[in-house]
Amino acid sequence: MDILSTFQAAVTIQDGDAAAQAAVQLAGQVMNERFFAVRRLPDDWEAALSGWVKGTAFAEILSGRKTRDMQRAQGFIQEGIVFLLVWAAESVRVQAICDRTSARR
Repeated sequence: MDILSTFQAAVTIQDGDAAAQAAVQLAGQVMNERFFAVRRLPDDWEAALSGWVKGTAFAEILSGRKTRDMQRAQGFIQEGIVFLLVWAAESVRVQAICDRTSARR
């Protein structure tokens, strides 16, 4: 998956903006799969994810959100990103390794 490679490269060179953009693209794709879907996305989830990837304080990410959206944003980061997106990225990475190994045989 090209997005995962882009994300890895951005992290390696410490380009927060590029890493955030790639993370948002990756999330947008993998959240369409039922195993990685987030039930209720917060408003402007892309900004929440982008801020989290860039190391923005969680309080700042939540700032200005109404109570219900704040709860959704917390759940999105905690479950949707820390758990599901990381799981999806690792699944893609492992599958790519398996595909390369199979192709060499």
